[in-house]
Amino acid sequence: GGMLLLSIRFVPDRGLMQGLYYGLFHAVSAFCNAGFDLFGAAGSLMQFHNDALVLMTISLLIIMGGLGFTVISDLITNRFRMRRTTLHTRMVVVTTLILLAGGMLYFGLAEWNNPRTLGYGDAKTGEKLLNAWFQSVTPRTAGFFSFDQGALSDASKLVTIVLMLVGASPASTGGGIKTSTVAVIATILSSVIAGKQDYEVSGRRLPGSVARTALSILVVYLVLVLFGGVFLSLVEQGRFSMIDLLYEEASALGTVGLTALGTANLKAPSQLFLIVLMYFGRVGPLTMMLTMGSTSGHPGTIHYPEEGVLLG
Repeated sequence: GGMLLLSIRFVPDRGLMQGLYYGLFHAVSAFCNAGFDLFGAAGSLMQFHNDALVLMTISLLIIMGGLGFTVISDLITNRFRMRRTTLHTRMVVVTTLILLAGGMLYFGLAEWNNPRTLGYGDAKTGEKLLNAWFQSVTPRTAGFFSFDQGALSDASKLVTIVLMLVGASPASTGGGIKTSTVAVIATILSSVIAGKQDYEVSGRRLPGSVARTALSILVVYLVLVLFGGVFLSLVEQGRFSMIDLLYEEASALGTVGLTALGTANLKAPSQLFLIVLMYFGRVGPLTMMLTMGSTSGHPGTIHYPEEGVLLG
C-alpha cells in the first residue's frame, strides 16, 4: 500500500518502472526505519517539504514499523479494541501517541517562524503543521528529514535528541531505549510519588525484575551519552557545539541517521566511536548487558542481611 501511494508521486516524474522502484525502495526504507533515500544531494525529503502525500505516507510507515510486530499482531487479532490487548500493547500505543502529539505540538510552537525549518520555502499553515508532525515522527529512529536539521534551535535539537534516544518499540525495526521502557520508568515514578509499594498501571502490577531492567537500560544510555559527549568534545576540540555533538551521538546510539553538522565533517576517531555506538544501539543495551554479565543462569544462594541507605 505504501509503495502504491508513493508511486502516485514518483511515476509521473520518473516513468513507470523507475517510479515504481522509487515507491518500493522508500516504502521499505520507511517501514524498516532505515532512512535511506535515492535523492542524493537533494537532501532526503526536503524537496517534498510541502507534499502531504509523500510525508504522510512515509510517516505512517515509520510509525507502523516502529510499533513492533507483536503490537501490530495483537491489535489486528483484537480488531483494534484496546481493552482486549495486552498491557505491553497498551503501554506502547499510549506512549507512542503521547510522543507524537507532544513532539508535534512542541515543534509547531518552537519552529513556527523559523524560515529554515517549518517556514522553509514560504510554507503555509498546513505545510508547517505537516512538517511539525513529520519532525515528531522521524527522530524515532527513521532518519528521513524534510528540512535542514542543523537549522533547528538548540532547544529543538535537545527535544529531538530525547526523541532519538527514546526510539521505537521492542520487536520493531527501530532502535532506542524503547517506548515500553519509558512507560515503565514513568510508572515507577508515579508509584513512588504516590507512595505505593507496587508498580501499578492499567489494573496490572509490574514485576520488580521489569522495573530493574528498565532502570538499568536508562542508566546505561545516560552514561553512554555523557561519556560520548565528553569524548567527542575532546576529539573535536571546539570545532562544533556540544549540542550538535550530542545530536550526532544520539542519532548513532538510536540508529537514526539524522545529522546537524554532517558526519563526514567529524574526525576519524569520532566517526569510529559513532560506529561503535551504532552497533551497540542496534544490538540493544539489554542484549549487551546479558552478554557481558553472568552466564551461570543460577540464582544466588546467599542472602545477606538487609540494610537501608539515605537517598536524595
